Amino acid sequence: MDSIKEEPIGLDSDEAVAEGLLSDEAEVEDVSTLAEEVEEKEEGEDFLAEGTEEIKPPAPLEEHEITDDSARMYLQEIGRVPLLNVKEEKLLCRKIELGRNLDAIEENHFGKYKRFPSPVEIVVQLISQLAKMYPVARIVEKHIGVASSKNVVETIKNPEFRSAIDDVIDTSLLAATAKGIGKGPTAAEDAIVGLSVNTQLLPPPLLGLLARDRTSWQNVKALLINEKSLSRIESHSNEFKAYFRQVQTEAKASEKHLTEANLRLVVSIAKKYIGHGMPLLELIQEGNIGLIRAVDKFQYRKGYKFSTYATWWIRQGITRSIADQSRAIRIPVHMVETINKLLRTMRQLVQELGREPSYEEIGGRLGISPERVEEVMALFFREPISLDMPIGEDEDSRLGDLVEDHASLAPTEATSQQLLKEQIDKVLGELTDREKRVLQLRFGLKDGHARTLEEVGKEFSVTRERIRQIEGKALRKLRHPTRSRKLKGYLD
Repeated sequence: MDSIKEEPIGLDSDEAVAEGLLSDEAEVEDVSTLAEEVEEKEEGEDFLAEGTEEIKPPAPLEEHEITDDSARMYLQEIGRVPLLNVKEEKLLCRKIELGRNLDAIEENHFGKYKRFPSPVEIVVQLISQLAKMYPVARIVEKHIGVASSKNVVETIKNPEFRSAIDDVIDTSLLAATAKGIGKGPTAAEDAIVGLSVNTQLLPPPLLGLLARDRTSWQNVKALLINEKSLSRIESHSNEFKAYFRQVQTEAKASEKHLTEANLRLVVSIAKKYIGHGMPLLELIQEGNIGLIRAVDKFQYRKGYKFSTYATWWIRQGITRSIADQSRAIRIPVHMVETINKLLRTMRQLVQELGREPSYEEIGGRLGISPERVEEVMALFFREPISLDMPIGEDEDSRLGDLVEDHASLAPTEATSQQLLKEQIDKVLGELTDREKRVLQLRFGLKDGHARTLEEVGKEFSVTRERIRQIEGKALRKLRHPTRSRKLKGYLD
């Protein structure tokens, strides 16, 4: 691993990814400046209007003081973490990549055998994979113009070889590999990355054994069937264990380092969203969540600086949080994006025309109808009104008291329905208990849920035909004039 050559990553190797990233990379400002701004804000809050009496605060710190103190301390703390250069950034990303691939090996083994692999089992798997990678290694050697070596260790320690497979993968190497293995570009990239990761994960004691034996590519697989070789490998079990533990520890530490070194980037982006309904610390918190996701998903082999990639995730985290939390009534995320696009267009038109643009002009620029522009504008500028808002001169009423409740019945209708229910209960009382219960279930007179003949039959443990007979008999009784006249007044 010490022989890995560090080179700057190019920024123009993958135009497809560039479309998904923001064109304007955020400038990371000095965080101490922002901390001073917070202090100045506190000092500026001491001015009172002329003629007003100063009100002394209680002894405990108020909420805004706690917030300002917390913000200043946080900004000062993250300001102590130095920024990363490209070389340091790539080294951290490589360690993260190795740790995640080692985790994947362990998880796959656990999924297959329901136990985690021993260090020797991991080494055996790495050797088995290495034996299959000889064709790809030959293609890489031929492409970069180095003499083909039969010795495995000489090949994987060659600086030019390492630079070709550990860095951003050259498009011509990708094409040559795809042609050589007879597969597409994606499979070719996976093969090169697999060769890079596999050879970096080989523990130093194993490399020492391979170097002493001058093991050739053709003889790598023989290590797994030679009892003497396996015995020598097993004798280094504790060293393998320590090495793999170090790889995982360094991967976690690298994730933390990469995150902490870019916290200033989060602050510089979050500052631009002050005044959107969320305090600065909450904006920073949401941006930090986006930063963590960026660390988790970043692929340094694509050739982009981490800050360029992370900017998109940080802004996504902040803007979506603003959309969710800044308003009493949440606006859907897709509508927030539409609103932001509309507002940007409005600002552009104001600069171009020197006046407020009409709905027709905005709609023409965005390709939507003026009516749609008006709807979006109304959604953005309309503030919710509380139903608890007091009204009247004495403010003894609430707005909610005057809002019609369409879910409730009018008093006269509610009274009529209650009387009808009482009359139905009286009429049903003249039937037998079984007949009454059958009608209540069939027409949902108790709970509003009408049952089928089969459902009622199951409750009484009789056939659906028998329920039909009982229902018919009960209805004939209800049609008798002495009973039906009690309900006729409710039929209109």
